[in-house]
Amino acid sequence: MKKIIIVITAVLLIAAFGIHYSNAQSGGAVVQVSSGAPTGTCQSAHVDIDSATGNLYTCKAGTWMLSALPGSIPLRGTTGTITGTLLALGSCNTGTATVTGATTSMPAVATPVSDPGIGIVWNAFVSSANTVTVKECALVLSTPNNTAYNVMVNP
Repeated sequence: MKKIIIVITAVLLIAAFGIHYSNAQSGGAVVQVSSGAPTGTCQSAHVDIDSATGNLYTCKAGTWMLSALPGSIPLRGTTGTITGTLLALGSCNTGTATVTGATTSMPAVATPVSDPGIGIVWNAFVSSANTVTVKECALVLSTPNNTAYNVMVNP
């Protein structure tokens, strides 16, 4: 069933993007299916469908890029528990979440799983490919409560 959905998705995507399959020698699109995100360099008009997730990747300037498709946005992950330690004003604790497909050009947001406490603010950013860093920082001398953060990244 999963293979049928992937094939149907590929056909719909090819039609939606106006890509017509032909052999590579004539300069047409090349559609491939991989198990996991594609790696290595690519050429224009190359498209990859990750059979493990259904995510679509397109080639941009020789690099595979996760395409924004309904059902795959936003990208999500969760940090481990960030342990509260006594923080001086402006000091921060950090944690990371693995978010497959995230790149440093994408915006990220975080939501605490439980209340981190009074005087604590947090932010999230994609710090490297597939990694979102969450910082929880003190506005006053404070010890934040232990909590994890759910993160979302919008391609």
